[in-house]
Amino acid sequence: MPGGSVLSGFDCSPLTLSVQGRANCAVTVSSAVTAAVSVVLSANNSQVDVPSSIIISPLANAAYFIVDPSRLSTSANVVISATVGAETRRVTLSITGPTGSSPPPPAPSTGQGTYTCTNDTFSMTADITLRNDDSVVLVGTESRHCTLAGNGHRFIVADKWSGRMKMDYVDVTDVGTASLPILGGVGADQPAILGGSGIIDIQHSTFRRSGGFNIMSYDNVSVVFSRNVYNEDNRVSVDANVFNARPFFKEGGSSTASKFMQGNRVFRSWAELGSPNWTFGAAANCTSTCDADGNIMIGPRVGFSLSGPGGYASYNYSHITLDVTADWPVWSQVANVGRVAQGSVAANNVIRSGHWVAQAIDGELRNNVLLELHPHEFVRIGSGGKIHHNILLSLYPGIDRYTSASRLPNGDAAFGLVQSGNSLSIYNNTLDLRGSAVVSVLVAIDGAMVNSFRNNVAYRLNLTAANCPSGVGCTSAVGGAVDYADPVTTATARAAYMDYNSFYYDPASPRRVTYNIGVTGKSLCQAGFGGHDLGTCPNGSVDPQFRGPLPIATGKTGMPSVDDSGFPFNDGDILSGTYSVSQLLAYFRWIYAPGAGSPLVGAQDPQDGSGNIGAVQAGDVPAAAPTIVATNKRPMVYAGPSFSVGSSTSTVMLSGYAADDGLPSRSLAVRWSVVSGPGTVTFGNSNAAITTAAFSAAGIYTLRLTAEDGALTSNADVQIGVGAAVPSTWRSTSLLAAPLNVRIVH
Repeated sequence: MPGGSVLSGFDCSPLTLSVQGRANCAVTVSSAVTAAVSVVLSANNSQVDVPSSIIISPLANAAYFIVDPSRLSTSANVVISATVGAETRRVTLSITGPTGSSPPPPAPSTGQGTYTCTNDTFSMTADITLRNDDSVVLVGTESRHCTLAGNGHRFIVADKWSGRMKMDYVDVTDVGTASLPILGGVGADQPAILGGSGIIDIQHSTFRRSGGFNIMSYDNVSVVFSRNVYNEDNRVSVDANVFNARPFFKEGGSSTASKFMQGNRVFRSWAELGSPNWTFGAAANCTSTCDADGNIMIGPRVGFSLSGPGGYASYNYSHITLDVTADWPVWSQVANVGRVAQGSVAANNVIRSGHWVAQAIDGELRNNVLLELHPHEFVRIGSGGKIHHNILLSLYPGIDRYTSASRLPNGDAAFGLVQSGNSLSIYNNTLDLRGSAVVSVLVAIDGAMVNSFRNNVAYRLNLTAANCPSGVGCTSAVGGAVDYADPVTTATARAAYMDYNSFYYDPASPRRVTYNIGVTGKSLCQAGFGGHDLGTCPNGSVDPQFRGPLPIATGKTGMPSVDDSGFPFNDGDILSGTYSVSQLLAYFRWIYAPGAGSPLVGAQDPQDGSGNIGAVQAGDVPAAAPTIVATNKRPMVYAGPSFSVGSSTSTVMLSGYAADDGLPSRSLAVRWSVVSGPGTVTFGNSNAAITTAAFSAAGIYTLRLTAEDGALTSNADVQIGVGAAVPSTWRSTSLLAAPLNVRIVH
């Protein structure tokens, strides 16, 4: 902000804490700031985890983050810094920790023995403190579950515990609270410390109206959390404000034993896995059990982080729902894949939605499908990470704020090196950018380095005229930061290698500028700097000629459009097993494979061997179209979230959307209708998925959104309470809504 300070405040609380605690921090900017502000965060101790950066919305003027010192091995004073441009503010935290690699041994105490089910029931009348080798062994059978009634109580580890918690076929209700986990330490945000040969083994169980898990694994502790259902009515916080949100399963420590989180159905919050050697979903080199072992996560703030080495995440489906209503008008700081640490891999997953669909890639992100950016970067930040052979497509299809009359105008970038010190290798990715999914393919700020950017294909890139004050900081396919003026040119070396890429500009793009940052020691259009890009250098534009048919969707105003990409599958079909993750991957790889005569075929960088530009190689697809591609599928349709408004004079926003596979004739139509209600409903445009509705009388209305592709029809309902509360038992007929009686049997 010319002539004044951007940052107006930076505070953390508490300033003194232990390694088991957390500090909650808030960064505020001046009320005079009218644009989004990117704040770079850092800690002067690499064992203390903070987000790499946060974005402060001009509507909020503040953003929040959490400092996690759980990996700290000794006591330390740690300086947390928040930086905008040349302006930095700092807070010093005094953190007390263990003196060795694991917490001190427990004080001598007498264990209580083993807690078990009696007559298929275990009812808690008080908190249970686990000591020494105490065990919790609650076991039912597939046909006769054990019922754990917590009555608001929980399991506490006050010292280091080396016992066992085994739950198998258990129905868990009312254990813990929003801030106090099912299993954790004494206070809020304090973990249970496990050591020795301790075991957590939880399988085939359901969780309702309960908290989460917060544990630290040391020595030879092993963890299994598999085939469970963590329902949406659990109490762990998924607040729209990240300051108040918590993972449903938080684990850290230094145990190198193998740990598994497989085959779960999670409908609330994320898994944060910090110690080494986690398998999240299918194991590497899986064969027949890949889909069965994958986790399906659908709901607010779902997702996962692999923060330790040796982790592997595969065949998972993670869909964050970012519905906004009058009560939840905006979300902050939402990431689906929160981290992939050095030495860890996330591969063959389908990841939907997030302000950042994936972030903090220090390891490897490969062979995934990443969808529905909202609104920053598909993938941002990382140190030494490799991002390759992924397919990226589409903006988030819902409205971004309750007051919006349309969807997001665009996302920022596909890949963002938006923190000083970032370094990434990005190669063989396929980007479908119809509908202005992003305004840049890659952005790199001062101090970041693109190790390699090669063999990528960007389809229908639209460089909007926005972000071009006085010709400074203009968007380009590959350039400087989007969020603020960044006067870069091809003489500004922020890359070591950029070549063998393919760009295809949207006919509506007002600009065609491919590179706006430079390569060290190279001139534009030389080998190593665009010299082998498809088309004429600079700024060439070549149609990749994908095999197709590409999906279509309702566009920015909610009107169906072949110029908008989408996800043409319903969450319910994935939950039911109608479509598996491996089938979804096969679908996207088939349609985004090079078609007959495609210039992508055999055109990749020779240093990578013979192969195609883009994510899909010859060996990735079968000789004939898989059934999921060849068969016309009913349109995917979602009517938006149910909610209540104060009076019948209210005009509400309806946030529906639809997508289709483009069969049989690349046609998609939508319409709203009234199923029931005490009065009449006037739609702003009944043929647009995003529109307004006005009601003539108070009461509860059921509205229906129908989508047609010329052959098949789908519909979805939403309830609106006008001067009345929507019944808590009412559930959407589309998208997600896991039945509360879901159980998994394998």
